[in-house]
Amino acid sequence: MSRPTHLETPVTPRRLGHIRKGLTMKTSTGLALVIAALAAHVGSGAADMATMFPTESVIISGLTDDGQMDARLLFRFDWTQVPVGVAITQAYLYLDGITYVPEEGSVCAYVAPVMAQWNADATWDGPQPGSEWTSPGGDCSYPLGDYDCLTPEIDRALRLNMTNVVMAQLAGAEKQNGFILFLIEPDVTAQDADVSTEVMRQVKPRLELQYHDQSPSDGVGRPAESETQREMR
Repeated sequence: MSRPTHLETPVTPRRLGHIRKGLTMKTSTGLALVIAALAAHVGSGAADMATMFPTESVIISGLTDDGQMDARLLFRFDWTQVPVGVAITQAYLYLDGITYVPEEGSVCAYVAPVMAQWNADATWDGPQPGSEWTSPGGDCSYPLGDYDCLTPEIDRALRLNMTNVVMAQLAGAEKQNGFILFLIEPDVTAQDADVSTEVMRQVKPRLELQYHDQSPSDGVGRPAESETQREMR
């Protein structure tokens, strides 16, 4: 995992360990090739900005395999709000509203796309009534390679680069089941059950998109939705 240039505090393997246990990893070589192809075709032109907020979000909470209490946020955006025929050049997720920072250590954020369709009744055990996650806490296709941390000395919103996955979802190369947000706090135990959930309740995701009008050769915008893409959603 590469360390982003804006990361002030590194995340140690111990801190990320319980997150990785909750992920169902599925690396897609095809998706990587699609992302590379999309990035290679970004055209020139004046860039516009747009701000998006989740149209639906659900907090799920429970115990991880190592006995820590954890809360995670399922959220999704309505990609139909993105104008047809534009090329995405940047997509950053900002996590506003977090006021809890431990006296020592840091609060770190990590995001991954969700594999299964979920609804407002999703829980730690399943994405919707009558179904279960492969791993309790949510199934993810792959973790995004970006993370960010807050410490007592830092006063700003957490920021995560989501450009590649947003481009892939808009192009129909990946299911549009939304995302799952992980917040890592220092050693939250079962006795501190309310801490993790309360921190997650503070989070206000905000997606900032940069885009421009797409030239015929760009091929990276949001095309009209096909039957296949509707089935994938």
